[in-house]
Amino acid sequence: MRALTLGLTLLLLAAAPSGAAVRVPPRVEVDTDTVTLADLVPGAPAGWAAVRLGPAPRPGRTRTLEAAWIRQRARAVGAADRLALPDRVVVERPGARVGREALVEAVRAAVRSRVGPDEEVRVLSVGLPGPVARGDRELRPRLPEGGLPSTFTVPVDVWVKGTRAATGWVRVEVFRGRPAVVLVRDARRGEVLGLDDVEVRTARSGASTLSDPQQVVGKRLRRSLRAGTALRRQDLEAVPVVSRGDVVRLVARVGGVTASTLGKALGSAGIGEVVQVENLGSGRTVAGIVRGGGLVEVATALGR
Repeated sequence: MRALTLGLTLLLLAAAPSGAAVRVPPRVEVDTDTVTLADLVPGAPAGWAAVRLGPAPRPGRTRTLEAAWIRQRARAVGAADRLALPDRVVVERPGARVGREALVEAVRAAVRSRVGPDEEVRVLSVGLPGPVARGDRELRPRLPEGGLPSTFTVPVDVWVKGTRAATGWVRVEVFRGRPAVVLVRDARRGEVLGLDDVEVRTARSGASTLSDPQQVVGKRLRRSLRAGTALRRQDLEAVPVVSRGDVVRLVARVGGVTASTLGKALGSAGIGEVVQVENLGSGRTVAGIVRGGGLVEVATALGR
């Protein structure tokens, strides 16, 4: 439709004799900072470009010009009586948007140039700039001076044709990555994890984060966790093989002597965990480590 309107306007200008009416469309596009009379009529006489009608709208916006204002300004070149004007002319300035990926990649590249090879950059949130004028553009992140904090916001200026046109921002976190056992799927509380449920990745980790998948396999979750979570010791518990009230065999090894007796578990525990056991022979309570097969090993005498 716009191409048809433009073609008709050019045809009218070419065919119209001097002084004939020139029809102005009700909607026009501009791609400059100032609207001129020539912008309303493509192919207009050269002198019409000197007649300014005011600033152009910001990219992606519109501005409405009243017919009386246009006609008043057109008198400077003797064109006021030649214009066939609608009541209003909507001036539109098309804009181009900066995508999230472009903004994030510019910031990642800038931050990576300032951090070590074993440090990771995580994007927390993004604020996109508004529309900018069409044309060659450049994204210029502004990093803090000196050492980078662990969490900070990076303003990103958008330059178009050598002028700063808009500013967006990206909030990032920088941390030292370490090998960590990470869930590859969402998992619910009480699920027993297998080798296929986890993998080792470089991730943010602390002293309690697990790094060996064998520390996880066969353990069950104490709480529901999302995929991508680095597992910690406190997130897991052994699957109980001894339950409260079970009769177990207590074994104590002192030097080269092994003694055993029956006991009653006073709690639940998995293999390798400590459980309190009542010695059925003496009635005393001892702590032992669950070894499997109903066996609980104690490090001292059996409390006889």
